[in-house]
Amino acid sequence: MGFALIVVDHDLRIVRTNAAAAAMLDIVVPCSLAEIRRSANVPDLEERLAVVMTERRARQHMIPMGDRFQLLHMSPWIGPSSELLGAVLTFVDRTDLRVSEHAQKEAHDQLDAIMEHSTALVSVTDLQGRIRVRQSQFPEGIRYPVSVGDRHDAAGGPHSRSHSLLPAT
Repeated sequence: MGFALIVVDHDLRIVRTNAAAAAMLDIVVPCSLAEIRRSANVPDLEERLAVVMTERRARQHMIPMGDRFQLLHMSPWIGPSSELLGAVLTFVDRTDLRVSEHAQKEAHDQLDAIMEHSTALVSVTDLQGRIRVRQSQFPEGIRYPVSVGDRHDAAGGPHSRSHSLLPAT
C-alpha cells in the first residue's frame, strides 16, 4: 500500500493526502486535523506540528495504531523561496521492526539472566583479548593473551588439540 502522506497548510488545514492515508485513517479531504488526531491516536498532534513548523526541523514519534506501530515523521513544507507553507506528515509501518526489537531484547535479557546465574565464570572476548561481555561477579582486570589463529586459556597457555571441540586437521 505504501506510506501514508498528509500535507497540511500553515493553518493546519489538510490540503492533500494520498490513497494510503485515506485508507489507513479513513479520511476524505477536506477534513480537519482533529479527525487525524482521533484516528492516529496522537492527542497532541497540533502542538507537535507547531514545533516542527516553528523550528523548521523534522520530528519523529512512534505511535501505536491498533495492533500496528507507525512511525510518524513530520517535516516542514518549505516553498521555493524558503517560505513556510505547512508540514508533511508521513506514516511508516514499523511493526515488523518493533516486533524484532522486542524479540531481540527478550533474547538478550534471557542471555543476561543465564550468565548472571551461572555457576561458571563466563565472558566473551574479542580478538585482542578484551572482555566485551562478562558476569557481574567476573574479576576485573583479567585479560586474555590472544593472537589470530591461536587460542589461549586463562593462564596464557595454548589450548591443546585434545580439548578442542573441532576435529583435528
